[in-house]
Amino acid sequence: MSFNPSKCVTMTIGTRNPPKHIYSFCGEQLQSVDSHRYLGVCFNNTLTWNDHVREVCKKAQRVLGLVRRNLWGCNVHVKSTAYSTLIRPLLEYAASVWDTPIQSNNNQLNRVQRQAARFCKNNYSREEGTVTKILAELEWQPLETRRKIKKVSMLYKIRHGLVDISLGSHLVHQTRETRGHNKKFRQIRYKTRRYGDTFFPSTIPIWNNLSTATVNAATIEAFKIQVNKELCN
Repeated sequence: MSFNPSKCVTMTIGTRNPPKHIYSFCGEQLQSVDSHRYLGVCFNNTLTWNDHVREVCKKAQRVLGLVRRNLWGCNVHVKSTAYSTLIRPLLEYAASVWDTPIQSNNNQLNRVQRQAARFCKNNYSREEGTVTKILAELEWQPLETRRKIKKVSMLYKIRHGLVDISLGSHLVHQTRETRGHNKKFRQIRYKTRRYGDTFFPSTIPIWNNLSTATVNAATIEAFKIQVNKELCN
């Protein structure tokens, strides 16, 4: 197997200006970067998702502009279908990995959906509550809720062996009895907010608060239906 050094980079991760070293590979010095895309997800050297959210929003805005230019005369159903198939997937790709509670990132993502909603209904009124009403009419779920559903659905898949992700030491069942279902996981302790926002520490509380009927769903399809009912109410 041969490697192409020009396609390889190095990234030093840290929040306190860690020293950067020079690395060589196949006789060539590798470029040092602050962020890099891997499998469609943008990682940066401070382990935040600011760069990724900014990039996906830019891409979604470009596609929204294309849809506006080509479907401006279509009905609401066609426009809404275009959004749900061409634009929203860009905003949610690998969301179970990078879902973030940072409000500035959420605002960027929500701005794309709100602009798409106005386009679908051809309503650009600045009256307070207009976009909220439009979203309700379109029956579009908040993006934050959709990401929660994706995360807890992934946890269901992991627990039932539907994906090739080992439980490892992340998922430990609670031994003491508490209110709610008996399939709760022990909450992961963390010292930094960055780790607390990662998949397992942030998803376990959502799972633990689900109803017994939901966590006992026989299939992933049935589980998603139950989760939608719970988290969207």
